[in-house]
Amino acid sequence: MSSNDQAQDGTAIESAVGELTKASARLSEAQARVSSAQGEVRQASDAVLGQLRRLRRESNHEIGAGLLNVVRHLYWHQTSIQSRDIAEAAGFGVGNKGIHGMLAAIGPIMSGILCTGCGAELVCTSRSWVPGSPPRCPTCVSEENEERNRRSRLLSKRARAIGSALVAERVRDWRAITTLILAYPPAANGVIRGSQDDHQLGVWSNWEKAQTLHNALLQLGAGDDESFGVPAAVARDLVATGFQSAGWDSERTRQLLDPITAEAAHAILTRAKRDLDTAVEAAVAQARERYRDGSEAEPAAVWPWDNDSLYLWHQMIND
Repeated sequence: MSSNDQAQDGTAIESAVGELTKASARLSEAQARVSSAQGEVRQASDAVLGQLRRLRRESNHEIGAGLLNVVRHLYWHQTSIQSRDIAEAAGFGVGNKGIHGMLAAIGPIMSGILCTGCGAELVCTSRSWVPGSPPRCPTCVSEENEERNRRSRLLSKRARAIGSALVAERVRDWRAITTLILAYPPAANGVIRGSQDDHQLGVWSNWEKAQTLHNALLQLGAGDDESFGVPAAVARDLVATGFQSAGWDSERTRQLLDPITAEAAHAILTRAKRDLDTAVEAAVAQARERYRDGSEAEPAAVWPWDNDSLYLWHQMIND
């Protein structure tokens, strides 16, 4: 780099540093002015609060209409004075108790903002009040919440009715499906109860459903060719888990099913899946017809799944 270039660079740096020094000086001056103005505001606020205390003393410590008008103006229009200071000076008490008492006495003001639902002007209830997005009045909010709750109740009833629809298969087929699932407990595959995989996939829950159905079939003592209905919400999980279990070890699967049936596991599960889809399709139509506005009685629970969390068939029950 030549000496001329070095000299030019030095001049540029000196100029930039000079501009920074001037800007810093201007900032310091502005901060000093702001600090001075803040001090003036504090002094003026103290003077106003002093006058408010004087008015209170002159009214024999009674909070009459005249004093309330002053307090109302100070609270809503002189926001540089703290709410607690106004409440205390006017005799409403200290802290939040005083602020709440003052707000109850002076009342709200109109905000100038219109409700996007009904067009009514919204009421501003405190300095910290902000309108919703979009702005809604309490009446519209209440109506919207009621409609949301009504819709939720409606979908819940439809979901329970659909989940409780019975999927009828032969006892032999249910025995085959539950036997496959119980032969591969989640612990054998490294799934810890309560783990993230357990919560996301419901593996322990599905295994326990298979165990519950297996025990129910034993207690029932029904013949292998008799039909037994399982709620669709449970059948769905059992069939899905059955497919997973059948795919782990084909030779082991055949050994497990030999004492029960000569039919292939895939054939049993495919038939159960088809019957499940048919039962759900019919249940969806019936649920939509029966549960129209959410005010109807809850569907009856089906033993032994009363406490089971039924699957919400959202894609099928939404209108």
